Amino acid sequence: MWVALCLSAACTQNPALKVTAPPVTIYVAAASDLTPAFTEIGSRLGSNKPIKTVFTFGSSGLLSKQIEQGAPFDLFASASVAFVDRLDSLELVLKGSRQTFAQGRLVIWQRQDAVTPVNSLEDLAIPAIHRIAIANPEHAPYGLAARQALENKKLWEAVKEKIILGENVAQAFQFAQTGNVDAAIVAQSLATRPQGRATPVDPAAHAPIDQTLCILRRSPQSEACRQFVEFLVSAEGRAILQRYGFVVERKY
Repeated sequence: MWVALCLSAACTQNPALKVTAPPVTIYVAAASDLTPAFTEIGSRLGSNKPIKTVFTFGSSGLLSKQIEQGAPFDLFASASVAFVDRLDSLELVLKGSRQTFAQGRLVIWQRQDAVTPVNSLEDLAIPAIHRIAIANPEHAPYGLAARQALENKKLWEAVKEKIILGENVAQAFQFAQTGNVDAAIVAQSLATRPQGRATPVDPAAHAPIDQTLCILRRSPQSEACRQFVEFLVSAEGRAILQRYGFVVERKY
């Protein structure tokens, strides 16, 4: 027995034999425009804290509908405050957890080898531009903003027959990347990755694209979610968001 006790004591004092608890996993539903930034933020967080972040990216409207129907997400990050408002009205949001953390920007994106360069929204109306991709305005905030910008410039009627709808802004961007459309009106956060030509769209031409998140009330991992949010709005997290084209200077 004495030998056994000594071995037990040695085990507890040996750092090499220390058992590490597995990381806590949080499931995050996030708007497609957040894909590159949130992927990096989740990786950085996981290297500093025992938190594993599993993302599902898609259109804000469809993700919020899944949450309404009981999808087991812990945190929701939308490209529109309206979808968080909707979940809040259904009492699905953890009290005090909602926060607007950045603002998205819209660009017209084309491949470098595009035959007809587009330098403004007005250029989309010329006959040489045949197909234009945007996200579906019915449930994708960037698609709604794209339509608002075209309507603001009195261009919607001239281009609506050219419009190809993506399920979300990432799919609309993919249409342009693969050359299936001549141009796409998409999130600047996606357009920073591959080679291409990105022309900014005046943010005054559409409603603000306010990136807003909330922790879901039914989440069993609210503390880990709070740590994710703390990192997101920290100086390091804000720097990542800015690098992908989000505006984070002003207080939300």
